[in-house]
Amino acid sequence: MIDMLWVSLAIFAKQMEWKQLRELILGGLFVGFSSAFFKHATAAGSAFVGFNYGTELSVVPSSQQVVNLLKIQQITHIRLYDANSSMLRALAGTGIQVMVTVPNTQLLSIGESNASAINWVKNNVMAYLPNTNITGICVGTEILTSDSNAALVLVPAMNFLHSALVAAKLDSQIKVSTTHAPEIILDTFPPSQAFFNQSWNSILLPMFDFLSKTESYFMLNVYTYDIYKDSNGVISLDYALLNPLPPNEVVVDSNTLLAYTSLFDAVVDSAYFAMAQLNYTSIPVVVAETGWPSEGDTSDTAATIDNASTYNS
Repeated sequence: MIDMLWVSLAIFAKQMEWKQLRELILGGLFVGFSSAFFKHATAAGSAFVGFNYGTELSVVPSSQQVVNLLKIQQITHIRLYDANSSMLRALAGTGIQVMVTVPNTQLLSIGESNASAINWVKNNVMAYLPNTNITGICVGTEILTSDSNAALVLVPAMNFLHSALVAAKLDSQIKVSTTHAPEIILDTFPPSQAFFNQSWNSILLPMFDFLSKTESYFMLNVYTYDIYKDSNGVISLDYALLNPLPPNEVVVDSNTLLAYTSLFDAVVDSAYFAMAQLNYTSIPVVVAETGWPSEGDTSDTAATIDNASTYNS
């Protein structure tokens, strides 16, 4: 079960104009964007609102414009989809906690060379400290399901980066993790029966050892829309949208008798149960991305602006 939550809303899109983006942020609506939920493993009992941010916009706002909006909205955390130098400089002096990301394209070199990892930390982390409050490194994005070659060096890359942080005496301040696609967890309902795809055990087991040893967190992307659509009507729209449910529609795990009023909660719990199946019971789950589409093809009848607004709000 989630005991603390770092809520983050992504503000990246290829066709969104800056004026529209600003209006969405200030208005509290993130229609058409993926939102994300984070739980900061070192801040027990605290909840945070933050943003994922990438620069794939048709009109890219200045870094200072983005930071000004974060400050207006009192956002205290941000995850960058890279280690953009302009953003890192603009975040200096704000106190906003920052997670930087090693792009998938750089993972092979870092995973094969301790020297490359040291240089990456030096150039993309240490160069901005202490003015920029960097507290996390995300090593790639959904590597297990997107790049089989890079997946083989994922854990070595995480270890090399952590060793570089230890050498710089930054390991207590900066945690290392990586994001995962939801399909690495199988049989997610009831949550108590969930388990990880065993074909990835050779990577997952040493990764969980690393996360446990370094007191880091497991990062999972959760898209309830996809699960809802693939259920062919078995899952109700309200359950997927986080809407209130009448008592007779609350879903109960028959093994634990835990009651679930949202698909999101059930999927998050499935991650905890899947880790417990492998005897890892102390690693926090961070839901790195979630969201609801505002449009799609003719089969995406639930992909509407209203539903996206409901989910993302």
